[in-house]
Amino acid sequence: MCYLPRHAYNDAPEIATSSRIILQVQIGDLLTEAYVDTNSQYVVCTPDVAEAIGLDPADAIFEDTIRISGVPVTGKIHGIDFYFLADEDKGESLSLRAFAFVVDMDAPLFVDELPSSSIGFTGCLESVCFAIDGGRRLFYFG
Repeated sequence: MCYLPRHAYNDAPEIATSSRIILQVQIGDLLTEAYVDTNSQYVVCTPDVAEAIGLDPADAIFEDTIRISGVPVTGKIHGIDFYFLADEDKGESLSLRAFAFVVDMDAPLFVDELPSSSIGFTGCLESVCFAIDGGRRLFYFG
């Protein structure tokens, strides 16, 4: 049996209309919350998060358009250091290099209603073995 690090997760805030798994993560040097979105590409960051970790739009790898809740949104792709944080005494945290989609400032989003970032499958979760134990509200990774 393989023991994986784990992290207890929170539900979405009451204002959200759907259930979400929200994790404490580290993006660059910033400790923040991010929700797991296996239907998404990239780690999606708001402009505030990008500014906090020192991402410069001029240093973007390329520009892309993705759909967030069915709405086309443009942004820039950056390489970032991303950390899954293990609960204390529950294993080791995991660091990886991921792709972040930084939402353009004029994007038509409802960012005030969601955590500042999401963890997408493409460019992040696809490189990690993970499991969710909904009964115990645990997110396992390794």
